[in-house]
Amino acid sequence: MLEGGITAWAGDDVHSLERGCAIYLPAGQVHAFGIHTPNARVITVTAPATFADFVRTAGIPVDGEVPATWEFDLTALMAAAPRHEIEIVGPPPPLPGR
Repeated sequence: MLEGGITAWAGDDVHSLERGCAIYLPAGQVHAFGIHTPNARVITVTAPATFADFVRTAGIPVDGEVPATWEFDLTALMAAAPRHEIEIVGPPPPLPGR
């Protein structure tokens, strides 16, 4: 975590991550993330590297400054997932305390 905080669900475990924290999720494990601070900046490292193809397909290209807000395209994400052998099983659980 570079800044802010997220909640990570990994299988049946729930983890709260703040600046400076990291988490490892084995391939194939059901997982989800939710931002529990006003903003969050995260570095994600994935293996196999083919996950980058999914990100390119479902993501939003950015040239220059990072936008202050993002338009989330759930349709693009859901369409890209099966083409990259990713199964999206549902929305993440509610954030703790909400």
